[in-house]
Amino acid sequence: MSEENILICGYSLDGKGGGQRISSSDPEALEAAKQLYWVHLDGNQEDTYLYLLEKLKLDPLTIDAMLAKETRPRIFFINGDILLILKGVNPSPNTSPEDMVSIRIYIQDHRIISVCLKKVFTAFDVEDAIQSGKGPASVPDFLAQIIKQLFTYAQMALDSIDAMMDQIEDEFAKNDTSDESMFSELSDVRSQAIIIKRYFTPQKEVISQLINSQIAWMDKKTKRILQERFEQITRYIEDLDVIRERSMIVMDEIRARLAEKSNHNIYLFSLVAIVFLPLTFITGLFGINVGGIPGSEYPYAFLIFCLGIFGIVIGTIVLFKKIKWL
Repeated sequence: MSEENILICGYSLDGKGGGQRISSSDPEALEAAKQLYWVHLDGNQEDTYLYLLEKLKLDPLTIDAMLAKETRPRIFFINGDILLILKGVNPSPNTSPEDMVSIRIYIQDHRIISVCLKKVFTAFDVEDAIQSGKGPASVPDFLAQIIKQLFTYAQMALDSIDAMMDQIEDEFAKNDTSDESMFSELSDVRSQAIIIKRYFTPQKEVISQLINSQIAWMDKKTKRILQERFEQITRYIEDLDVIRERSMIVMDEIRARLAEKSNHNIYLFSLVAIVFLPLTFITGLFGINVGGIPGSEYPYAFLIFCLGIFGIVIGTIVLFKKIKWL
């Protein structure tokens, strides 16, 4: 088993915000000493399952949940421990806000085990905090920090979507962009809002369950912090609903404007058809190739006919102006 590839990072926490980096073989000794520690593992490695089972002594059902390819935010209470699955926005370059990443965390009173299948920046933020001496001092503190960092990236994503929506509304008001292009941009914004809300809604329920839990090591301070996060994610969900409503309003206005343009074009074509309908009849009548056509022997007949046609056109236009069709 290649344990070093499994461990992304791990720290023995000193209870003061700092910690000592550990290797993949250290948790057994730390377990024996009941030393508080955190390990962050790569769930894509083939031997991660065995490491969780044999080295960290987790049960198979818990391991299956932590290594599942597809998952959604949820929480399990297991004999006083917590299995927590959270979703966060992926802030990597060239990714969209709706490209969510999950972090799976098993929390006990003396250790934290986290697993990811994609790079989770939140975990590295916590690592940086530990290295600078500003990391979690306890298990509840770790939980509060990890959720705080997840929400920091969520706020950035929401700000980005809101800015996109503001720009689209400005372009619509100024009519700077084609309706078809704007409609596509609105569809993207609406899709992002729907996908993010899809994961934020169950995440809100997860935080609610944490607040109401009776876990022995969950202190009142952490619950107060989680209550703030609960209010924060509630506001995020409301903001996403507002963005969706704004996008739908602009979509409806674009549809109305497109329909108005279409109706105007149809109206103009109808007027042109009305103008040319009598002309078509007259030219068709005079174009019959039989004897007895009026003016066939008169040299100015064609000129008079053209003037008559022109007069009908002018008269029709004047009539349209008078009845306010033009």
